Amino acid sequence: MNNNFLENVFLTTRHWLSGRRDTGTAHHPVTTVNDFGELSPEQRRRLSVVESEDVFSSFQWFELLSLTTFCTEPLASQFIYLLDTATDEHAAITTCLPMIACRQGRSRFLKPLANFYSPLFAPVAEPRHAAQLVAAFAGAVAGDKPSWDIVQLYPLDAQSPFFADAQAALKKHGFLVGTYFCHANWYLDVAGRSFNDYFAALPSVLRNTVRRARRQLSRRQDLAIRWCTEEGELLDYCVRAFEAIYGHSWKKPEPYPAFIPGLCRLAARQGWLRLCVLELDNKPVAAQIWLTHNGTASIFKLAHDQSYDRLSVGSVLTATMMQHAIDVDHVSTVDYLIGDDSYKKLWMSHRRERQGIIGFNTGTVAGLVQATRHFGGRMLGRMGFHHQHVDVGDQQ
Repeated sequence: MNNNFLENVFLTTRHWLSGRRDTGTAHHPVTTVNDFGELSPEQRRRLSVVESEDVFSSFQWFELLSLTTFCTEPLASQFIYLLDTATDEHAAITTCLPMIACRQGRSRFLKPLANFYSPLFAPVAEPRHAAQLVAAFAGAVAGDKPSWDIVQLYPLDAQSPFFADAQAALKKHGFLVGTYFCHANWYLDVAGRSFNDYFAALPSVLRNTVRRARRQLSRRQDLAIRWCTEEGELLDYCVRAFEAIYGHSWKKPEPYPAFIPGLCRLAARQGWLRLCVLELDNKPVAAQIWLTHNGTASIFKLAHDQSYDRLSVGSVLTATMMQHAIDVDHVSTVDYLIGDDSYKKLWMSHRRERQGIIGFNTGTVAGLVQATRHFGGRMLGRMGFHHQHVDVGDQQ
């Protein structure tokens, strides 16, 4: 069976290499830069005004990741694909797909500008322009020298046109393409309800916990809840408070200390920020960072001082911010982003999965070897044989 699989791989490769490696991007040539600082002022202006569907596909998000996280990675280099073109109305636009180039052994990988902070990845492009960018990107990748052995895109919305378009475009240019699970995503479909209606439908154990904790906290004279949505002294205080609480929580220390303060300041400038701090005993004991954009409230980071667990300060703060998101911001979706944590199931209504795409270059030896291991291993797994997982990069 393994020999038959190898034969199929090489037959497919010979067929694709003989006539299907399309690199037609002449009408819309793609350029690359290795840093956002290399963008022209006009390209930067165009990218900064793209109406992204979510925070995590905005130019501002990617630039922040670049400046605060990937600039410290010595073994990876940025490889940002740009497409400058014009719409039917002859208005010049710029779209981009921010990627990272790295090596693993003898293989050259091209991966997204994404890490554990990234709940979702998509190009910086309005939906009507994304397909054109993906087609041009695949052609550029196929023509890059030296060649890429493996191309990955993750984590992706499997229901988005980008997910299907990217697979089709890579296949068109001679890549063997597969998909894989990245992470679970729990979210709430508000469905036009008020907060009271939403709260009444929550599991009774959660409702009772929040009600009991609110009664207890309401009797205290030292309770304070501080909201921050804009730049200024309050933002500086709330960021310091969040960092202090995080240090007393169950969470691992942040590997990139500049990222969270940078995100909060960026979100305040963009109007996304919902940063809330709960204080008791004249000190911050719980804090959460939510990002609200385009009808979605994304619960990005939360932490509380574990010495206050008995007061359920985290649950009270979540309920407070949920009420604001539903009744004040009037969002249609609340998104818990990454993970299958049990507490997320209590607050949310739906679960979906984020997927990744991996493409193996059939025109390189390393690409073929990795494809054989990857697809051959999956085939053996379906047959009931144990196989060793092939490391195809940091997926999430």
